Amino acid sequence: MKNLISELVKKGPIITDGAWGTMLHALGLKSGECADGWNIFNPEKVKQVARAYADAGSRILLTNTFRANRLTLKAFNLDSKIKEINANGVKISKKAIKDRGYVFASIGPVGSSLVTNKISDDELRELFYEQAIILADAGADAIVIESVFNLNEGYLAMEAAKRTGLPIVLSMTFDKENFISSKNNFHTVREYKEKLSGADMIGINCGTGVEDSLLHIKRLSTYTKAPLWVKPSAGIPSVVREKIVYPTTIKNFVEYSRVLKSLGVKFIGGCCGTTPEYIARMAMTLRNNSDS
Repeated sequence: MKNLISELVKKGPIITDGAWGTMLHALGLKSGECADGWNIFNPEKVKQVARAYADAGSRILLTNTFRANRLTLKAFNLDSKIKEINANGVKISKKAIKDRGYVFASIGPVGSSLVTNKISDDELRELFYEQAIILADAGADAIVIESVFNLNEGYLAMEAAKRTGLPIVLSMTFDKENFISSKNNFHTVREYKEKLSGADMIGINCGTGVEDSLLHIKRLSTYTKAPLWVKPSAGIPSVVREKIVYPTTIKNFVEYSRVLKSLGVKFIGGCCGTTPEYIARMAMTLRNNSDS
C-alpha cells in the first residue's frame, strides 16, 4: 500500500474532492449538528455528496469522518457509535468511487480540549489511533490528517495513524499571516521538519483561499521533498441576504488550480465553499491542458 502514493504521483495531477460540510449543509445539516453522525442517521444524503464528487471527476474521495474521534463524538452523545460512524464513512465513499479511484479517510483536529491543555499527548495519540484503526479496518486506502492548526497535534495524529500501515497525508491550515495557530508559523514548520518527514504527502487545506494557498505551498515546499497536496477553500465567506457566499468563482478557482499544477502540486482539490461543479470544471481543465 505504501507504493500507492508513488504510483499516483506518476499519474499526477490527481483530482481530489471538494467540501463535504458545504454540501451537507446545503442538504439540510443544521448548524451545531454532528455532520459525522449523518453516516448512520442520514446516510443517503452522505452518499449523495460522495457520488456527486466521484461523478465530477474526483479520483480521491475523502470520508465524512472529519470530527469522528471519540472525544468529539462524546459531546454529541455519540461516542458509543464511533466504530459504526467511521466504518460507514469509509463504506459510503468506497461505494461511490468504486474502481474509479481511492478513498483517503479524513481525520481532523480534536479541538478545544487540546487548546485548553486538558488532554495529554499520550491520550491524544491513542484517541487518534482508535479512529485511524477503525478507518483502516473498514478499507480506507490512506489517511488524511487535515486542517492541522497545531503542529504538535498534527504530529501526534500522524504518529498514531502510521501504526495502521497506511500512507499518511499531513495537511495544514494557514491564515493570511502565515500562522497555523497562535504562535505557530513557518518557523515552527521548519523546526518540525524532521518529524513531518514521516508523512507520505504534505500539504495545505482550507485557509483563506486559493491566492494565499500559492504563497503557502511555495514556502512549505522548501521544507519537504514529499509530494504536495493542496485543497484550498473558495475564500472567506460573507452572509448576503441570509445566505453564505464564498468570493472565489469557479472560473478563478480553476485558473489557480492550473498554477498549482505548474508548481508541481500532485494532488489538487477544494475545501470550504467548493462543490462538485468546482471539481468538475477543474478536472476537465487540468486533464485537457496536460502542458499547463
